[in-house]
Amino acid sequence: MRSPSRRGGGARVAVLLALGAALVGDGSTPARAQRLPDPGRAAAAVLCQQGIVAGGARLVARRLRLLGVCAGGAFACVQTQPGSAGCLTRVRQRCERAFAGYETRDVPAVERTLRRRCGGLAFADVLAADGLGHASATSGCGAQDDRVPWDPTSLARCLVAQHAAEADRLFAARLPRAGELVAVSGASLAAASALPDFGGDGAGLGERRSGRAAKRCAAAVARAADRVVNAELRGVGRCGGAVLACVQSGAAAAAVGKPEKVAATDCLPQAAAMCADYAARAASVADGLPAAVRRRCDVALLPFGVLRAANAANLDALASECARHGVAPLATLDDYLGCLIRQQRCRSRAVALREVPRARELAAFAGRRLGSGACAEAPAAALASVQMLQRDAAAASGLDGPRAVAVSPDGAHVYVASFDDDSVAGFRRDAEDGRVTPLGARFDGVDGIDGLNGARGIALSPDGAHVYLAGARDDAVTVFERDGASGALTFVQRRKNGASVLDSLNGARAVAVSPDGKHVYVGADPAAAVATFARDPATGALTFVARVKEGEGGVSGVRGPYALALSPDGASLYVASFDDDAVAAFARDPATGALTFLGRVTDGENGAEGLDGVRALAVAPDGAHVYAAAELARAVVILARDPVTGALAPRAVRRHVFGAPDGLGRPNAVAISADGARVFTISGYDDVVAEFARDATSGALTLAGSTVLAIGPQLGDPGVLGLALAPSGTALYAVQSARDVLEVIATQE
Repeated sequence: MRSPSRRGGGARVAVLLALGAALVGDGSTPARAQRLPDPGRAAAAVLCQQGIVAGGARLVARRLRLLGVCAGGAFACVQTQPGSAGCLTRVRQRCERAFAGYETRDVPAVERTLRRRCGGLAFADVLAADGLGHASATSGCGAQDDRVPWDPTSLARCLVAQHAAEADRLFAARLPRAGELVAVSGASLAAASALPDFGGDGAGLGERRSGRAAKRCAAAVARAADRVVNAELRGVGRCGGAVLACVQSGAAAAAVGKPEKVAATDCLPQAAAMCADYAARAASVADGLPAAVRRRCDVALLPFGVLRAANAANLDALASECARHGVAPLATLDDYLGCLIRQQRCRSRAVALREVPRARELAAFAGRRLGSGACAEAPAAALASVQMLQRDAAAASGLDGPRAVAVSPDGAHVYVASFDDDSVAGFRRDAEDGRVTPLGARFDGVDGIDGLNGARGIALSPDGAHVYLAGARDDAVTVFERDGASGALTFVQRRKNGASVLDSLNGARAVAVSPDGKHVYVGADPAAAVATFARDPATGALTFVARVKEGEGGVSGVRGPYALALSPDGASLYVASFDDDAVAAFARDPATGALTFLGRVTDGENGAEGLDGVRALAVAPDGAHVYAAAELARAVVILARDPVTGALAPRAVRRHVFGAPDGLGRPNAVAISADGARVFTISGYDDVVAEFARDATSGALTLAGSTVLAIGPQLGDPGVLGLALAPSGTALYAVQSARDVLEVIATQE
């Protein structure tokens, strides 16, 4: 049983993720900046802002040092003491002690600081544009609930999670092997890690002299990068904090009848000079990074071609990241150092801009601006909303509470299952731009149709001849014949819960068709079962074959089967268990469709993480990886698939960066392009659809772009979101149950 706290609630501390740049002179000063009218509230805002900046810098610096102990220590082992289990054991022990201290000392210290400094600030002033300005973004730290009193601890916990994720990403650019090496050492980090794992077996260069050179070079990179990050955090964070203090001081001045100070004429020049000084220092530190690293990286002993190799520093893993920062190809040490500077400055500024969401406005007030500087913006993937249909009795019927969406294999039509309408709605699809035209809907209880009460799952047969829907309130699976030319649906059959199907359709919610078209699988909750049906390829009719059920025959991990996915070869079926926080794996007999339980990957067990509230699955076309979207963990988990047995093993976790538009705020669905190169997610609470580039070897995901749904984000529960990708890969179809929407999103082919 899940506790209510896992379902949301609590005060939201909204944060803003924006990529900033150097503070440069602008030559103009706005007439005013917003401030809180009450002197007491203004003073509380300044005190809280100072605590946020100080606490954030401390968290980043501390976590980077800890990662150096863990990943840097393991790197030293594999390079200078190859094959030494004792060295890795010592690193693991030091790492786990260090992270235990992080959890027991550093994190509580930040919480205490913010309780002390922010305790006098109302929640409304944290969000307000004239306060700290955190309402400029609405995703990140839990659902907003106005009934919950403001608690500074909520802010502290949000700060910890944000900065931990960013510190991990900062460190990964210094040592791309960090995730791999932490895993090789056997260390279990006390706090959730966002370190990417690009693969590798923990091997070193195998030659002691070059191994020592690699160790020295990596250490030099880490030290120089630390200086860059610290300078940037001080620069943006303290500049914004200083100007905020100046702006808010106007409230106190007005209260005591000193209008000359309301415009901040006394403190503004000092704050502006402080901003300029920090900017100059940050630029100077960044300029000095290449020379500091070159002195310690012996290119004669360790040529760049060796350094970039997978058993050295694996810098090739950064190629796509560096390209997004304007450095391509990655062919020399100077290329890498240029990329490192840009990446470290970008990410550290993003952290600072989360701490001071009003930094751009405040810098402008001080006669400065946040320009582009050395921080190249990542090129956004071509994701753009091109059409939005909302429920309309005349034009777009059948969109009341849409839960799932599917595109026909020929790309000609789109179908939506709607829970509240008890219906399936059809749409004709334009192959050029992806836009859709309503064809009408088929409703439960009309024209002899049955089984659609509470429709929430949908799938088409591979030949496109039939559509299958799971009706949760009818405890049924319903079959329609599809006219390939018109898209019209004709009712064929419904199979309902009862003795003939061993009572295994109670709460039918997910449906999938095998790649060979021979079998249909239905997941049901609370039945905690997956039913197998044989499919008649001519009529589409279903005949019950068997079921697998929680607790029967050793089966586990099928409670709350929110999604089903089959491997491209049809040899495996996977179940996303929302209630078990697990992905269950089954071998499939292609002749009978029977399922044999292989095992399950469960959150918190055997090194698996990020599966809390898993509700969507997708298998890569090459069959190498399974992607599991976990709503409560705010993550996509990458599972490696054994091509022979179909068994799964945890590979890596791509976690939500708080406040970032990465489609992982509360991911409800995941889809993969036919070529396996792109992975798409859609998340609740921020209504973001995101595209990731997929590494075919490691399965790793790199954010390529995102878009907010056209209807826009809303606070509170947006309902269930579904996602389907056109076979051509040129359009996504998103449904949102709370606002009765079908949206068309154009993608880059």
